[in-house]
Amino acid sequence: MSRPASLSGFPLMMLVALALAAAGCAGGENESGSPTTPATLAAPKTPPPPATRCGAPNAPAKSIWLQAADGTRMDGAIVGDGTIGVLFLHEYPGPPNGAFCGWWPYAAWLARHHVRSLLVNLRCFGESACPSGKHVADPTGDVLGGIATLERLGAERIVLVGASLGGVVAIKAAAEIRPPVAAVVDLSGELDLGNLLGGTSDLDAGSAARNVVSPALLAVARGDRYTSVPEMKSIYRRLRSKRKRLIIEPAGLGHGWDMLTGTSGGWSPLANQVLAFVRGAER
Repeated sequence: MSRPASLSGFPLMMLVALALAAAGCAGGENESGSPTTPATLAAPKTPPPPATRCGAPNAPAKSIWLQAADGTRMDGAIVGDGTIGVLFLHEYPGPPNGAFCGWWPYAAWLARHHVRSLLVNLRCFGESACPSGKHVADPTGDVLGGIATLERLGAERIVLVGASLGGVVAIKAAAEIRPPVAAVVDLSGELDLGNLLGGTSDLDAGSAARNVVSPALLAVARGDRYTSVPEMKSIYRRLRSKRKRLIIEPAGLGHGWDMLTGTSGGWSPLANQVLAFVRGAER
């Protein structure tokens, strides 16, 4: 799946004009000139900011609506600024107050290091729309919507950071999107989640890894009950990235984004390694 370097003409909707609903619009065209869909028309009120929805930290951020490649409305939040843009992809099913909330504390911390982050709930999660009540076989279109949003806001280099399900999605998207993203981070992403998102879903990170050329950082903890060290090593070996790194954490450090939390409070060494890797995408 390709994206134009400028992403001109990509259907974007940072904030949907509620006036469309008030005017009783039942159809029409969006900014790209293509027909609107129920998912992109008459969006509800923008949700509260992450600090309200997710809890601490009480950091400034902005909730937004954005669009997937097919026009599906997605629920997101922007925090931080800078030329590096991180698109955070969440675990399954994620916290009950919003799937992306698991990333909120780390994204707020990255903002202190001049990293711009976009938290996004993939379709059918959080407040994101769920056309036909179904997930999609390949969430790459949702990822493209996030990338387009970050670039529109001024990000020049895009890094995909995913945990568990989000790690699988990050690998699949990095394999398909051209030009390649600046880097990809996979924390405890499973080798193959099969049809986790429904009967038609295809979440095979092992196969997708063969087409990943972006710099990649993978991490897993020993004893992870969802992702084994051999499985993560299998993904790592298949990557075509010229620059790649696999970090194997000690047992007991958890799964996915839990590995970023230090055992005595604060952030773990892995959290700092991910930050350094993200910042390295500037070069």
